[in-house]
Amino acid sequence: PFEKIVSEVVTDRDMSRSPLFQVMFAMQNNMTSNDDMNDDSDGFSLEEVSFDMNSTKFDLSFDILEHKEGLGVTITYCTALF
Repeated sequence: PFEKIVSEVVTDRDMSRSPLFQVMFAMQNNMTSNDDMNDDSDGFSLEEVSFDMNSTKFDLSFDILEHKEGLGVTITYCTALF
């Protein structure tokens, strides 16, 4: 279980911080373009939905999505720290 891992790895836990790491980097290259999301050829279609995030799981995260035109980057951060 996660709590057992944390108790073994982290000696003094600060509850205001993530116990294992504070920064996440994720690169998703499984889609070639947002246009492909609307492709109805397999009997289904996907739609991109925008939303406001009021919280973050990590102190700092970088999400990179590969498109035909290049890379799109979303940076999410904890406003109390940055």
